[in-house]
Amino acid sequence: MAQTYANNDNVLSKVKFGNTTYYIKDAAVRSILDTFGNATLQDVALSIADGGTGLVTSDQVYDFVNRQIGAVGDILNLLSADDHTAVETPAAGDFVVESDGKEWLYDGTAWREVGSENAYVLKTFTIAGIDM
Repeated sequence: MAQTYANNDNVLSKVKFGNTTYYIKDAAVRSILDTFGNATLQDVALSIADGGTGLVTSDQVYDFVNRQIGAVGDILNLLSADDHTAVETPAAGDFVVESDGKEWLYDGTAWREVGSENAYVLKTFTIAGIDM
């Protein structure tokens, strides 16, 4: 996507002072900028937000991911129960690992099976004679 440049008719690419010619990298820079798509037209984002169109920094991404991980840690409440249905008043984010290894998460309205502590491949497992 080529950018549109104002005052495109009179482009100065070099200038000579005395016996020295100075090359202005206008054409080279424009060709490089054209490879950035519309990124050169975007402002830097002040924060990461739904529907935001600004460019984010690595610090903003790092902080956002850390906040999400922290939020999950705050929500999850590891309960001790042999059966997730035995939890009388579950709250959204409650997490149960049953004695059979199944993992359950309460989403606020229902228990959802999200995994199993027993769902892994043993070194002794083979498929078509190939060790996993």
